[in-house]
Amino acid sequence: MNRHTRQKQPYLRTLRAKATFEHLFGSHSLLLVFMGSLSLVALSWFGDSLWELISLQLPNKQWFGIAARLLFFPAMLVGWWLWIKNSMEAVANLTVHEHVGPPGCKVLIMFLSPPREDKEMIEQLLLNNTNAPLADAGIQNTGFRESFKGPWRMPLEAIAWHLQQGTLERVIVAPSATVKTVTYTRKGTFLDFQAFKKLIEKKAGTVSVHHAGEAQPDKWMQGVDYESARALRDCLKDVFDFLLVREQYTEEDILIDITAGQKLGSSIGTLLSLQAGRLIQYVSTNDYSVKSYNISYEKTR
Repeated sequence: MNRHTRQKQPYLRTLRAKATFEHLFGSHSLLLVFMGSLSLVALSWFGDSLWELISLQLPNKQWFGIAARLLFFPAMLVGWWLWIKNSMEAVANLTVHEHVGPPGCKVLIMFLSPPREDKEMIEQLLLNNTNAPLADAGIQNTGFRESFKGPWRMPLEAIAWHLQQGTLERVIVAPSATVKTVTYTRKGTFLDFQAFKKLIEKKAGTVSVHHAGEAQPDKWMQGVDYESARALRDCLKDVFDFLLVREQYTEEDILIDITAGQKLGSSIGTLLSLQAGRLIQYVSTNDYSVKSYNISYEKTR
């Protein structure tokens, strides 16, 4: 088995079939549909048999059949109760598969931290200052990436990895919004987006960088509140809808990088990776290696 096989519940290959089945029958579970149909039959038998019993329209020697049909529906109710009770007691086991080096993706979604101590160097690079460190080097140059001492080293490493795989087409950035309180104001990284976009597109060649707000311009162009779980969820959902429906990418084309931003963003990105066979990746702060995580769950009892 390929080490990058995405072992999810449910598997991507059956997702469309289950969605169609659920649309037709109101549930993706064949067992539930069968049990529901059987319950309707049992209820019909119960009503007919009860009417025959009340009206005393019982043919001779058919008492056993009538009694069996009368008892079948209560037996179904008991069976339903036992099944539901067992399902509620089931335990889900979380499994995590970690690999150094994720499979190449076409679209990389990431959060954005401020450039901090690298801000001046970035400005010089964008001004084509030949005195800037490795001014003519590309993002795949190890020395160029190592010249960054702040948070932007991580997305450079993430992007460089997928460039090496020859698959990356787009980078979607969900920057933070400006947060104002009574005591302080924290500027959002949406103010740094244009610098990040220019730097990556200049140093990464064919890769295009896009703002998450392109998915919903009226909602996210001023950034996302990194301390709001609902806002982070809605933004990432809008981005996935944009990529899957409008841009016709597949789930396996897209990967979420959870390195930058705050812990809440990493948590929401991880939770979203559970639902449809999505991988997440993280750039190590120790050796800057790019790691992928395949997180799934299994019923153990």
